[in-house]
Amino acid sequence: QNITSLVHLQGCASRRHFKLKRRRPSVPYCEAHMSQERRFLYLLCKNVRIAKLAAASMRRFASASARQGPQNAMMDSPKPTTTQNEANQSSTRITQPTPTTIPVTPHAGARLPLDVPAFSIWGANTNVGKTLVSVGLAHAAPVHRVRFSYVKPVQTGFPGDADARLVALACRGQMDLGPHAAATAALVAGVDGSDAGKVDIAASDTMQHGSHDGGRVQARCTTLFAWRHAVSPHLAVRLEGRGVGDEQLLAATAVHVQQELEGLSLQAATYTASASGGDGGDGGDGGDGTASDTTATAGSSSGGALLLLETAGGVTSPAPSGRLTCDVLRPLRLPAVLVGDPRLGGIAATLSAYDSLLSRGWDVEVIVLVGQHSVSQITCGESNGDRGDAVPLDNLSFIREHFGGAAAAVHRLGSPPPEVVGVPACPPPPQGHNVQYDGLDPHLQDWLDYSLPAFSELLNALQRRHQRRLSTLLAGAAAAEAQLWWPFTQHAGLTHGSATLVDGRCGE
Repeated sequence: QNITSLVHLQGCASRRHFKLKRRRPSVPYCEAHMSQERRFLYLLCKNVRIAKLAAASMRRFASASARQGPQNAMMDSPKPTTTQNEANQSSTRITQPTPTTIPVTPHAGARLPLDVPAFSIWGANTNVGKTLVSVGLAHAAPVHRVRFSYVKPVQTGFPGDADARLVALACRGQMDLGPHAAATAALVAGVDGSDAGKVDIAASDTMQHGSHDGGRVQARCTTLFAWRHAVSPHLAVRLEGRGVGDEQLLAATAVHVQQELEGLSLQAATYTASASGGDGGDGGDGGDGTASDTTATAGSSSGGALLLLETAGGVTSPAPSGRLTCDVLRPLRLPAVLVGDPRLGGIAATLSAYDSLLSRGWDVEVIVLVGQHSVSQITCGESNGDRGDAVPLDNLSFIREHFGGAAAAVHRLGSPPPEVVGVPACPPPPQGHNVQYDGLDPHLQDWLDYSLPAFSELLNALQRRHQRRLSTLLAGAAAAEAQLWWPFTQHAGLTHGSATLVDGRCGE
């Protein structure tokens, strides 16, 4: 019908001329006019055919994905009869996993609540300080009475290298294991994993940091999927088996994040109700007015709660399936915190990682550089062969000025620039120190106390960005009511709040 109307607007009498165009009549009607008409109609028909073919392909792909979804979610269950010697031998050869179908919930990330701030931690490269940022925020959260939760979907080098253990020690919480990670821990220990799902480290943490408010609910720091080899996840799957499909990884992460956000929301609401009822004696860890002022700012936008999801490796590092992590976790689309690279070449690595996230629809709210003002230096050689003066790198200032310029604003398409925050460098642990048995090393404890003001600022920045995000969503609903036209609707009877706003995520 649209084609017919456009044909009449061009001066044709009926749809017969559209058919004549395709038959190429020997006696054309108004040759000059029809040449433009034919090209116009050809482009219209071409676009219509392309749209129909694309729609048909999308329907076939959706039906095929629905049929093959449960088949792609495969996970190997550990064999209970495997001995320790067999486990050590299996680490030297590539094993083929025995698939076991696990039911998954597609698009579970579409039900994430918005009242609690939730951020994903990404790294511009490996070993740039993602876990240090998580540890610093976990340490600052109880100081400012912010309820906290942490999840690490993929962990390698487990259980000796467990980022959730460090975070739990920093916030005096408990370390939880998902079924897959618990099976890995049991396989390494050579025991039954029935009681390996929860490892409470609050007692050892209290010995290091002192007592804490007994009424506070302990923060949960969870590892969902884990492998023993300290390599990329896709290589660990080749060495050990027990592979995890993208749908299973996404569904398990989304369900866990949803449950944690609902629990944090309830805890924050309970604390707010008790505080408003006159229970004002719950002082912070610090006795000055600065901590209380910061607490009010941090807790004003969300009721005092925060969830962190820390990824593995860099932005484009492989997931266990071999796909890029930024593509696998994209349906969650949690606001991102990008940990930049303060080393030589780190500016290019940080900006490339930012563009990789931005091009996939991720909202990068904050960029953090760890150790920008420390030993990141370059030496220049003199003509006589002597070493020149050390020139400190200033990646933090350059990145901050870059995002404040007009050139970077073009690629953001109107979205606000990310906040760029620097935190002090953390010295390495003493030689021979084992976090699994010894807890936090003294260097890390001193660093946490020294860097508390910087992480308090970062915590406030995350709260501000979350509040700004909610304000933007609410403003979008008001703008829609004032500017959009909906068919079959009596707009005169619309009241404020009639529009339903959906914070869309990929894959809905």
